[in-house]
Amino acid sequence: MHGQQWAAKLGVVISSFGVNVLPTLSLDGVLHLDIINDSWKGETFYNFIDALLDNMNPFPQCNSVVVMDNASIHHSPEIRELIEAR
Repeated sequence: MHGQQWAAKLGVVISSFGVNVLPTLSLDGVLHLDIINDSWKGETFYNFIDALLDNMNPFPQCNSVVVMDNASIHHSPEIRELIEAR
């Protein structure tokens, strides 16, 4: 019969690391890409669009149209104003 064996119990580390990646694509490739360690909020999305527009051209040139899905963050009046001002 074998005796009991003891071992030190190691602490369990639970880590959640969330990364959000938002690329903008054109027929020519990636126009802009941002990686954040948080969820997309109004201010971070506004800053993303502002940086994206630096890589775009006036209409009707190539890379001049922004297409977004129906996510609620895309419906901000500030985002629309930012895009239309360029």
